[in-house]
Amino acid sequence: LEPWALARLAAAYAALLGNPQFDKGEIRGRVCGLLEKLGGPLRVLAEARALPYFARRKLEPCGGGSLAQRIEELQKELGRVSVGDEQVGKYLRSISLAEPERALEKHVGGLRANLTYSLAYQKRDEGNLEEAKKRFEEAALEFRELGRELVVNYFMARLYALSCEALQAEELGKLVEGLRGLE
Repeated sequence: LEPWALARLAAAYAALLGNPQFDKGEIRGRVCGLLEKLGGPLRVLAEARALPYFARRKLEPCGGGSLAQRIEELQKELGRVSVGDEQVGKYLRSISLAEPERALEKHVGGLRANLTYSLAYQKRDEGNLEEAKKRFEEAALEFRELGRELVVNYFMARLYALSCEALQAEELGKLVEGLRGLE
């Protein structure tokens, strides 16, 4: 298979992580194996597509390390992907009918928004509600900028930002009650 097809295959395997019928360790191994065969911008695109699935299943990224750190690294690396690479052009033609520059802009925007959303989930699960709220709000803005087809994602990110705010208020109330008990 050509490299652009391997990138698509890695994304397809990663999507299987959402199905509990598949062994997540085996699927992670296959995705990581495919990513190892890729380099440069195709690896960045494929890994950025796969990492939100890893985050939802609480799997560490290929190569180990912190999921949050890898998400932040990938967001920076996405800014360096260009349509000048022949394999990136083929990859983009396989996912979009738009002109390559526009297809890359929309695809990278969607990947960034999904990575931000995944990072927000992770921060929420860690109990860092302030950071989670901030990241959900960032993701909501990114989804809104991408257009009408992602309006549901926008509203979900806003809903989660508001839920983090509500949880913070609840925790603050409990803290105040506890402090009053010390008087």
